[in-house]
Amino acid sequence: MNKLKIAIGAFLIVAVVIALVIFLPKAQKTPTDGYFTYSVEKGTATINRCDPAASGEIVIPAAVGGYSVVSIGRYAFDGCINITGIVLPATVVDIQMYAFENCISLESITIPKSVTSIDTSVFNTCTKLTGIWVDKANPVYSSDAFGVLFSKDGATLLRAPMALADPYAIPESVKSIGDRAFYGCVNLTQITIPDSITTLDWQVFSNCTGLTTITFPDTITSIGYEVFRGCTSLEEVRYTGSEEDWKQIAIKNGNNPLLSAKITYNYCEHSWDAGTVTRVPTCGEVGVRAFTCLLCNCTKLETIPKLNTHDWNNGAITKAPTCKEPGIKTFTCTVCSGKRTEEVEKLATHNWNSGLTTKEPTCKETGEMTYTCTTCGETKVEAIEMLTTHTPGAPATGTEDQVCTVCGKVLTPATQEVGFFGAIANFFASIGEFFENIFKDFFALLGF
Repeated sequence: MNKLKIAIGAFLIVAVVIALVIFLPKAQKTPTDGYFTYSVEKGTATINRCDPAASGEIVIPAAVGGYSVVSIGRYAFDGCINITGIVLPATVVDIQMYAFENCISLESITIPKSVTSIDTSVFNTCTKLTGIWVDKANPVYSSDAFGVLFSKDGATLLRAPMALADPYAIPESVKSIGDRAFYGCVNLTQITIPDSITTLDWQVFSNCTGLTTITFPDTITSIGYEVFRGCTSLEEVRYTGSEEDWKQIAIKNGNNPLLSAKITYNYCEHSWDAGTVTRVPTCGEVGVRAFTCLLCNCTKLETIPKLNTHDWNNGAITKAPTCKEPGIKTFTCTVCSGKRTEEVEKLATHNWNSGLTTKEPTCKETGEMTYTCTTCGETKVEAIEMLTTHTPGAPATGTEDQVCTVCGKVLTPATQEVGFFGAIANFFASIGEFFENIFKDFFALLGF
């Protein structure tokens, strides 16, 4: 009986396995397109992964597998350490968490006007990122001259590129700073919080290892968790309020560097002068204006936007024009080394060779000399004058004249006596020949 039960049980297991193999749907292979692995939902595509071997500037297509790309998924480019630039298509609306995390060579990215959702973790550990540039037509986001990402109205500072360096001043228009907004900005040494800010949230300045000085307004009421975690160089805190006011600020855990720094209370609410330009703006760099407090001689810096015009040099021919193609003249900005080009008109003259006789001249017809342009291959033909000499045939005999083998002209008459009438005929023949030569030369002069 036990053997029968075992046999029946084994049969049932085998049957279930066979049924699963037959009826369960087979796992579908994840679709790919070039460097990208993607998924499709509701007729649109999400880029889920980029091949880590990708390098240089990567252009994300507007469609993969026939589906419009609307989203960059979580961790899609995580670890693509050789990518230096990313071009997003105008179809993308959503960039999800950690999408470009660990892209340690990424230097710049432009957010198209179609994007309406960007997670603030998108650019974690992109240590070479110098700018997050937003299309001016984007309805949700904006960026300043330093490539810092803001809400459209500029009231919320969302993310600073990790390569951001001094001098940078948080605009007075900012009312809130997003979580981890300055995380890992190791090149910043001084930060001034504007009066418009009342709270600092989680890890805003975490791992800003170069930060030495920070100025707080007396409007600050709370400092969140780990705002200054890893700020190992922080030495001085300047606070515009009193010591009693400082004690009322709610400072949460993870801010030991802040608590260990020297605090200056009642820090001067400066009365700034008109300022002095210490670095003139150019087309390549923003300028800097330095202001001095009339009360305490402290200074602050403000940026002056880059110029919209270039100082072009006289230009140099970088592609010589020919009779076949126009040339190119390249102008270089003497300030930022930017370049622009202009077309140089094609040459009106040809570079003719020494020519080739394509039809020999004779005493009857002009010849032809053909010239070829060594640049474009165009040809021209010039006439070669007729020969003034004839090609004599067999010598004259008593009955046969010697004639030109080309034109048939009698060169030497037959030597036989021709009598009186023959002499008269020869006389008139010679007169005809004389006039024939005159008219031939006349028409030759006229070009016939």
